[in-house]
Amino acid sequence: MNLRSSWRARRPRRSVRAERVPRRRLLDLAREIWKRDEGAELVELVIVLPFLLIMSFGILELGNALDKAHGMATLSREGANIAVRGTALDTVAAVTMSSGVSIGLDVRGGTIVSRILVEGGVPTLKEQVATSGYDGLSRVGQVDSTVSQYAGAGLVDGQQLFAVEIFYDHQKVTPLSRILGTIIPDTMYDVSVF
Repeated sequence: MNLRSSWRARRPRRSVRAERVPRRRLLDLAREIWKRDEGAELVELVIVLPFLLIMSFGILELGNALDKAHGMATLSREGANIAVRGTALDTVAAVTMSSGVSIGLDVRGGTIVSRILVEGGVPTLKEQVATSGYDGLSRVGQVDSTVSQYAGAGLVDGQQLFAVEIFYDHQKVTPLSRILGTIIPDTMYDVSVF
């Protein structure tokens, strides 16, 4: 027996079923894919992605609103501090507006500065100056009206209080409010009283 014949003898013989091997391989491959979890990641992504987007939009929207609120609080305190030192109310309003350029107060907001005088134990709003950027009314009160929210604060006759109100028309940065409704108010407000 030569080497060629021994090699041929060891080689498996083809059978009639050999033609069906490709179909069987496809079925085996399909079973393997079904057993492995290759598509699970995509399904999980489709389920989790809306929640991730809403959470990301919420973080962006809340961060933007907190940034504006912090800027407004700083401006109102700064304005009230200037007013207490004897600065004219229109100057306080102008300084507050010019300092608020960083948050867009000059474009989307306004300031109302009020002087409150305590007479007979009753705080009365005596003078008020508003900038042209905001068309709404003061939440402290109107001129010559009693300012009831400060009535029980232990104030003495002749004492003056200065209130600086900041109004800001908040512009949304994400479509979250269209999806979930109003989360952050359209008009943000801050007041400082010194």
